[in-house]
Amino acid sequence: MKTDKQENKIQKGTGQGFITDAGTRRLIAVLAITAIMMIVFSAIYVPYKNQADAGAVRENNRNEAGETNDIKTFFLPYTIPETSLLSDSVTGQGGDNDTNDPAGQNVSGGQDDQGKQDDPNEQDDPGGQDDRNEGDDPKDAMVPEIPEEPAKIAYITIDDGPSRAITPGILDLLAAEDIKATFFTIPQQATADVDEIYKRIVNEGHEIGNHTYTHRYRQVYDRSDISLFESEVVGAHDYIEEKYGYTMVSFRFPGGMMGRGASVLDPRKAILDELGYKYYDWHIDSGDARPALESTVPALVERVLTNTRNRDQLIVLFHDSWDKRTTLQALPEIIEGLRKQGYVFDILRNYREG
Repeated sequence: MKTDKQENKIQKGTGQGFITDAGTRRLIAVLAITAIMMIVFSAIYVPYKNQADAGAVRENNRNEAGETNDIKTFFLPYTIPETSLLSDSVTGQGGDNDTNDPAGQNVSGGQDDQGKQDDPNEQDDPGGQDDRNEGDDPKDAMVPEIPEEPAKIAYITIDDGPSRAITPGILDLLAAEDIKATFFTIPQQATADVDEIYKRIVNEGHEIGNHTYTHRYRQVYDRSDISLFESEVVGAHDYIEEKYGYTMVSFRFPGGMMGRGASVLDPRKAILDELGYKYYDWHIDSGDARPALESTVPALVERVLTNTRNRDQLIVLFHDSWDKRTTLQALPEIIEGLRKQGYVFDILRNYREG
């Protein structure tokens, strides 16, 4: 039998005391870990819970005061100006008169809403809309305007008239088709029986162009005396202006400029420039001055309509004299064909330069 002293000695020597089995040791370890986790959880959760409760109190106070969160100021470091970027398009103001305010406001020739006093009778827009007119769709304002393409223009020019046999019929056709044309006339041929035709050309809105007074090549293109050319141009100009009150601004060289050479054309162009004239040849010669077999109606129509080349501006040459009946007969089909190709008609003084 062991004494108490011997039992104590055994416990100290072996390291074993009251806890003598492995299961008990594991239980103590679990309890210790659990205690540590509770301490860590308390250190994290309690401050967070207090902060959340304080935030809830502040949110409740804002709601009671009628305040709302502004998503714009939440995401951006500044407040978006109330003036819409579409204001110029919607209101119809803007353009060259618009200026940019240093504060970022868009100024369109007048004061914006920030400078106005609040009107007690004015109702707030619940949707936060700006001052656009009702019915305006912002999506429509955002679509850029596509500039309309200018129409292709054909200029009907008729040389060497007027004549009693052909010109009245041409004028009747142009009136019926609501078309204006340019007549390069020869004043020397003017007699009393064509006086009314000149007046009709002017009164119906057509253009009279300068084609020199006599159309005689020896005088117009004389190399030894350039003053003869100037006399031809001025003579025609004065005759039409004094007799019919019409001032001509378009000129066509008799026979055209092609093949004349710079030595002939340059001094004459200088005179025309001084007199304020623009000079024009043509893009298509209808061929009505050719021999009869080459100037039939089908030949004229085909020659014009197959040579337009989709030009934006197209000058077509015709002639006017007693024997140009095929010109008059071909014109209706030529006009119809040019319209089908997208052309409208105008006079040469409206020719778009460049």
